[in-house]
Amino acid sequence: MKSLKFIMVLAMLLGIGIFAMAQDYSEYLDLAMEKLKAKDCDAAQKYYNVYKDLSKQSLPSVEVLIEDCKTASANGPKQVQINYQDYEVLPADLDDTYKWKNAKSVCENLTAFGKSDWYLPSKEELAGLYKHKGEIGGFTNLQYWSSSPGDSYDYVSTFAWWQSFDNGYKGSDSQNDRRHVRCIRKK
Repeated sequence: MKSLKFIMVLAMLLGIGIFAMAQDYSEYLDLAMEKLKAKDCDAAQKYYNVYKDLSKQSLPSVEVLIEDCKTASANGPKQVQINYQDYEVLPADLDDTYKWKNAKSVCENLTAFGKSDWYLPSKEELAGLYKHKGEIGGFTNLQYWSSSPGDSYDYVSTFAWWQSFDNGYKGSDSQNDRRHVRCIRKK
């Protein structure tokens, strides 16, 4: 009788131990799902890999969600922080080069990725994009318009600021010149 009680207690303890371990594994799966909701695909993949390694189980539905997240992230707006402000940046330049006023207008009238509050970046924001150009990707080594008009010496307001994405050089030229355009939005 004592041995039966011992076996029952042991089984109960093992059951609790197994349940506790399974619960720990599910925490990794929960973390992966939280990261997916936040669109942090790489972190979701890491947590899911830990879950899969520990539990020895794969969940095809979660794997599909992670792949969808990676595809959307690769093709969707890029996230960047400039001076403590979060931005979304179009994943590619607009199809053409534009005169300055047209560049501002096309960004302001753009609806992309379900959002319509895009705009041409200021010269400070454009400088931030240049600093993060590697992580954003898709920039040419040419000049991009900012939304900032030229300096105060420009009394007739015919100049506007641009920045080269080859060497970071900044300048102010005629608004009638054509430059590349990358729209952004604040998050």
